[in-house]
Amino acid sequence: MFSEGDPARNVFIICFGQVKVSSTSRDGKTMILKIAGPGDVMGLSAVLGQCSHEVTAEAIEPCQVKTVRKQEFVEFLADTESPACTRRNHFPANI
Repeated sequence: MFSEGDPARNVFIICFGQVKVSSTSRDGKTMILKIAGPGDVMGLSAVLGQCSHEVTAEAIEPCQVKTVRKQEFVEFLADTESPACTRRNHFPANI
């Protein structure tokens, strides 16, 4: 789906399957942070923070993933009247 350091261009919603979320340490070791599954949203913090992905997300089995382009997602938030949907600090930072 994306690798550590990639620019955030999309938000991904896992419909079915499993995705390994990992990070690489300074000494080159890979640490698995989470196995994401159906209903999990990936790439959200990077899109909202307008930064690169801090983790790598890769399918570990066949998956169906809904992809929402960054611009479409940002426009959706702007059109939503709920203050909770427009304030970045209301979204979990670990996804």
